[in-house]
Amino acid sequence: MSLKSTQLQYGRMAQIFHWVSAVLIILMMPLGFLMQGASDEATKLFLYQVHAIVGGAVLFLTLLRVGWRWFEPTPDPPAGLSPMHQLGLKITHILLYVVLLGLAVSGVGLLLISGLGEILSGAVDASIPADFSQFSPRIVHGLTARLYIALLLAHVGGVILHQVTKTDVLKRMGWSLSKA
Repeated sequence: MSLKSTQLQYGRMAQIFHWVSAVLIILMMPLGFLMQGASDEATKLFLYQVHAIVGGAVLFLTLLRVGWRWFEPTPDPPAGLSPMHQLGLKITHILLYVVLLGLAVSGVGLLLISGLGEILSGAVDASIPADFSQFSPRIVHGLTARLYIALLLAHVGGVILHQVTKTDVLKRMGWSLSKA
């Protein structure tokens, strides 16, 4: 398998970016909700630290992915898609990147504006604020998180639908379910 993509399949580098990002993003979802609900200060601090570190890794990987996509052509759409489905696929992929970058930027903004970054780094000995709603990036972060989850579900649903009804579309990302 080549690092470069072909007309039919993503290259190894794009596949690695995709699957590592997927694992980290899936990890971020429960972390985001668990840290908000944690009542013990030490647990809450730990969960916020992990969320911030993994979020930074997702941002870094996303920037690498965008750069890679800029220089690396993507494969043709899967066979059998109507023009409307092709448009939906393209829009969903673009929105996945845009919303994820918005999510990361709002998370960084929240760290900076709320003082949480200093608390998580240990530079300041203080408790994590009980309410972040007063900080405008919090509103954006919450909305983009939910929007991203909806987009991710649409993406996964589209993959499953195409995988079941059309072809082995997962093979494009290095994970084939066919026995042949």
